[in-house]
Amino acid sequence: MRSAGGTASPAPYKVRAMSHKRILLAVSLVAGFVSLAGCGSSSGSNPLAALSGKRLPGTSSEWLPIASPLSHPANVAGTVTPPVQTSFPPLGGDSVAFFAFGSPAAAEAFYKGPPIAARLDIFGILQYRPLVGATVVPQPSRGLDLRACLWSGGPGQGGSAGRGTPSGGTMDASGHCTQGTPSSIGIATSTERGNIVVISQSIGKTVIGGSANPSELSSVAGNANNALKLMQEAGVK
Repeated sequence: MRSAGGTASPAPYKVRAMSHKRILLAVSLVAGFVSLAGCGSSSGSNPLAALSGKRLPGTSSEWLPIASPLSHPANVAGTVTPPVQTSFPPLGGDSVAFFAFGSPAAAEAFYKGPPIAARLDIFGILQYRPLVGATVVPQPSRGLDLRACLWSGGPGQGGSAGRGTPSGGTMDASGHCTQGTPSSIGIATSTERGNIVVISQSIGKTVIGGSANPSELSSVAGNANNALKLMQEAGVK
């Protein structure tokens, strides 16, 4: 973790799933893969079917195969088929998600301002805020600051023992929290390719009461570029 001033210190906010949650998510992902694969083979109408069951290049075997992260797959913010995702560890940490739309215009609108639903099953994100900086990913691509409401410590803020923990509050469109302090819990890169948008994100780089550092965008560039490579190899566009 970094403080708002940039001083390195242990990161208190880490999202880690319980073992039984990992098992349930793994089962969900397998079920999602079977459903998506069936859809692609019968109608050919699912533009993401070619990605299902594949592993993201450059990731370890601990990453889950690409599949629906939701127990009941559904469209998100105008997608034409339920999005698919790979992550490590499940429910937190690093993830890469793929969203398919009916037109480049619809994809562009999502790319420019991802809604909170774009987090899928990744816990903790309450808002995606633009983060200006070099993404190290071919254009069009842009940085995102992952926002959350955290207790920052001190009077009325959870005390020193509660520093950096989720407040349970909600965040409005302007970024204000009903409880706790608006903070950054990670970074992401949003990339648009035709009708497809890819969001590569990483949780754990916490800045309590502050914003993410644009220099950190390079830490998610590798996964974003590998996702584009996989799409090209699979003929997804």
